[in-house]
Amino acid sequence: MTSEVNPSGIVTDGTNPIDLYIDYSTCVSEAIQSSYYQAVHPVIVDCNPVYYSIKGNKITEETTDRQMVYQLLRSVKEVNNAEIKVAVNKIVNGNRQAVLITDGEYFMPGVTGDNLNNPYLAEEFRTWLKKGHDIYIYSEPYLESNKFNKYRYYMLFTDCTIDNNIQQKFQRSAPADPNVKMFHLSMKAPGVTFDKTYPQINDALSMNEAVSSANNHYEVEEFQTGWEDIYSYLKENAVDAMGNPLPKGDFVMRGLFLKSSDSDAFKISELDVLTYNVYPSYAELRDSITNNGAMPKCTLGEPLSKVFVIDEDIYKKTGEIVLRLDPDFDGSSLSSEGPNLLRVDIVVKKSEENFTTNPQLAQNFKWTSISARNAGRENTSLYESIRQVLIDPQMHPENYSDKVVYTFYLNTLKM
Repeated sequence: MTSEVNPSGIVTDGTNPIDLYIDYSTCVSEAIQSSYYQAVHPVIVDCNPVYYSIKGNKITEETTDRQMVYQLLRSVKEVNNAEIKVAVNKIVNGNRQAVLITDGEYFMPGVTGDNLNNPYLAEEFRTWLKKGHDIYIYSEPYLESNKFNKYRYYMLFTDCTIDNNIQQKFQRSAPADPNVKMFHLSMKAPGVTFDKTYPQINDALSMNEAVSSANNHYEVEEFQTGWEDIYSYLKENAVDAMGNPLPKGDFVMRGLFLKSSDSDAFKISELDVLTYNVYPSYAELRDSITNNGAMPKCTLGEPLSKVFVIDEDIYKKTGEIVLRLDPDFDGSSLSSEGPNLLRVDIVVKKSEENFTTNPQLAQNFKWTSISARNAGRENTSLYESIRQVLIDPQMHPENYSDKVVYTFYLNTLKM
């Protein structure tokens, strides 16, 4: 069977499209006592994975047979000092979804011991995230050997753009347990939700024969008028459907909200808007198709100045995205020669990591060391692996190649 590759670059079909890595140390050898661990077996088996065992420094492909996967998950025999770092390195340098079940404790005989505060997975996490992918980590608290409070981690390496990905399957099947917390690592800009079926366009414009279409990624608005009239409607004659004046009526669009959760790696603190006139590229494409010519390369060019702004006060207070005319709008950056087909990108301008400032979640990535050398001290190796990634400015959504939250295409007449 030929495997299909998602636009993200990840293989999404084939006989065994998921890799499963199992840490054979105490955390999983005792896991059969865990109702949560047992409850997630069906979804793991149903993903038809390739099963890999991590026994000390040996990583072995055990089986691709579903029945054997089920049996192996229920019969893990303890082999300590799992080579977790090598396993994760294999995952992030591949092109397949993967699941790793481990306690995150990376013990190496010798001076480093249990790598007490060594961010040993930071570079591997960066590698996966820089590809534009996602990591979802479920942390299940458990008592090891009846005396050590630790966590069992279910690390899901996937991409949220894949339909019915391993995270979606796991989320549907895993039992609701308030003690098990999920953390989502991603550089992507967040998605959006609407307070209606799609964003609200100012009544002053929607009464003017506006033609709308929208989905979760972009919206198209076509106004059968020019910018002189649009400016007049918004700045001077802004009224609602009943003809009543609108307060701060110069908004073009509102009713859009970012999807956000306490489990997200980043909180978006500031947004920006970038506006481009793409009519020249559209005209070039149209003419090329008409003349059976080569497909031209579409370029956005430099953003136009002084067209739209985001209402920062409203966003900070309520989280609503309100698009307004720039206070200094004078139309000088718009075309007076032809139509203005505008692409309006709402983009991430500034984000803040949501890990170190989220102690109720971050505490699930620390545990008390059980090694003889560091007994009683806090092991923060996995915590630091995540923290070092998130405090790196280059890993923030505003520095990702695609920082667009939502796009409007506004088709209007010339200025």
